[in-house]
Amino acid sequence: MKLRYGTEVFLWVDFFVLNVLSLVSLCTGFRIKYVPFRLCPVIFTASSVLILAGIYA
Repeated sequence: MKLRYGTEVFLWVDFFVLNVLSLVSLCTGFRIKYVPFRLCPVIFTASSVLILAGIYA
């Protein structure tokens, strides 16, 4: 499926923002013993990979 240009740009921005949030969360989240904070990098990375797969599907 061909995406419109604006939609594709929006998805790429989301992809990069989620990866930045994943890095920030990876650096700060593992200091806390609360399990959901430790899962944030995994969830952000999985979400960005799904968005990337949606761009190319």
